[in-house]
Amino acid sequence: MAMELLSGETGEKLADLGAVPVEVGAGRVEWNGLLPDGSAVPAGYYMVGLQMKNAWGEESAEYLLSLEILGGEE
Repeated sequence: MAMELLSGETGEKLADLGAVPVEVGAGRVEWNGLLPDGSAVPAGYYMVGLQMKNAWGEESAEYLLSLEILGGEE
């Protein structure tokens, strides 16, 4: 499963979050809220684009999930 971070306002791709292998059925993916350069994603509204690829290289449609990142405690 490949993941990318998109702007919640424009849908513009902000970062490629990488890919992880997944098994059939329900699962869970954890993300530490950091961009590939190690910086934290600022508070705001985003979308996460998910796309699956099978062993034969066939890709699924992209699925979009809403994401709100809250500011940390000061």
